[in-house]
Amino acid sequence: MRLIFSFILTLIAASFAMAETRIVSGKSDEDLALNTTFNGKDILVYGAVQSDEDSPIDVVIVVRGPDQTVTINKKESKLGFWLNSESIKFPNAPAYLAVMSSWGPTVILSPEMRAEHKIGIDEQIDLSKLSGNITNAADFREAFIRIRKENGQFVESSYGVRVEGGVLFSADIPLPANLIEGIYTFHLYVIQDKNVTAYSKSYIPVRKTGAWAWLFNLSDQNGLLYGLLAVFLSITISLIATQFVRLFRR
Repeated sequence: MRLIFSFILTLIAASFAMAETRIVSGKSDEDLALNTTFNGKDILVYGAVQSDEDSPIDVVIVVRGPDQTVTINKKESKLGFWLNSESIKFPNAPAYLAVMSSWGPTVILSPEMRAEHKIGIDEQIDLSKLSGNITNAADFREAFIRIRKENGQFVESSYGVRVEGGVLFSADIPLPANLIEGIYTFHLYVIQDKNVTAYSKSYIPVRKTGAWAWLFNLSDQNGLLYGLLAVFLSITISLIATQFVRLFRR
């Protein structure tokens, strides 16, 4: 499969006309199905860059999942109990975020350019959208990012994009097993002399299928029926387990 991709990239690179910097890319998957056996998946992103400039190229890939509203609580010990003392809601926080680059974004881009194009995990979590006068918002963002990284929902790699011959590039984007349904947006940036000289965007829809989709829709549309079904299955499994124990004791 990778040999086929390499051949396609070679043809793409050979077909470029001399012009401003351009980027052409593709992905190993154009959609993704979530079912009960889904255990995560790597998406191969590949492409080619054409530029008539002499400056070497770097490539940054930012993958952003569907937005969520996430609440982060700060706990404090009071009288021997850990209680929530402060909390912040992050509106429009990505359910998944990957920032992969051929070199560290802090090296190849100025802070102003990173902020303008939202290149970086910190840059993707916009503190300006928080409501109220929150003085320690950056600390909450740091905690939020740390939790998401531990769960595999946020990924960052300064050498995650491979550039070959100053033209071809590829990267493996690791999608975790706890992926949620929605549209995942792939942003590709070409960096030269600390400037973004080319940009492209594509999407992968992620949808639940099979029994997983049925259970999800049931829980969303009829919570009472879903709860009764869960109780029934729990009792049934307990009775079956009890019968097995009795059989083994005889």
